[in-house]
Amino acid sequence: MPSEMDGVGLTSLWVAAVRAVESERADAWFHDPFARALAGARGFEILERARALNPNAPPVLEARTRFIDERVDDAVTRARVDQVVILAAGMDARAFRLGSLARAHVFEIDRDFVLDYKREKIGAAKPVGARTEVPVDLRDDWPAALERAGFDRARPAVFLVEGLLPYLEEKHARAIFERIDVLAAPKSVVLFDVNGRTALESPFMKPTLDLVRSLDAPWLFGTDEPESLFKEAKTWTMEVELYGDVGIRYGRWPFPPIPRSTPGVPQSFLVRATKR
Repeated sequence: MPSEMDGVGLTSLWVAAVRAVESERADAWFHDPFARALAGARGFEILERARALNPNAPPVLEARTRFIDERVDDAVTRARVDQVVILAAGMDARAFRLGSLARAHVFEIDRDFVLDYKREKIGAAKPVGARTEVPVDLRDDWPAALERAGFDRARPAVFLVEGLLPYLEEKHARAIFERIDVLAAPKSVVLFDVNGRTALESPFMKPTLDLVRSLDAPWLFGTDEPESLFKEAKTWTMEVELYGDVGIRYGRWPFPPIPRSTPGVPQSFLVRATKR
């Protein structure tokens, strides 16, 4: 039940509410028919609080969702990657809504009560392809749990690290990528978002930082050098984009483009990394 969700779990309901609202727009960037049920009343309550605190916020979560959708589709359809691993899956419904995943095996990693909540809310809906829940805390040995669930580290995979990194201490954020590096065969893809330190320290972000803190889910980690997250960076090809550049490309971003590392401007990133 929603009352059992902790701080980070509550933020997944909020994100689902954002997806639901976006999906109902005439010019929607994506369609998630499950988002409204997954968000529930609590998710929409948090969304309304967020809107009241920052009514002019750009469509950050919407841009992130479309960015990752497109690159999952590309990896599965063009590169023929047939394993998709979603870390801290929360209310992610891609296994149920992305047609391209009919040819892939999706592994959803999260704590057991989060997966239980999603199973209850998703109802009788069937995934488009193979889907396996992996109930494990990311602070524990999730790679071993993933392999026990059927993941094959000899084959390429897509790893989604979406909306997770802000809630981790730096050492734990970097450990996520060290573990992925061990699991990832050549041609694997990692899709992730990360706040810049400039964003976390910006007064413009204070309303959002106050909100997540009130949910007992404070944002802890950020870096203005996402390339540094892979310890063995030479084995990965990195494509790093600013949220603003992605949003402008999609056509509904309220601000002009601003070059990376412009002094005094908070910036955050969307990244695709491919293992050579």
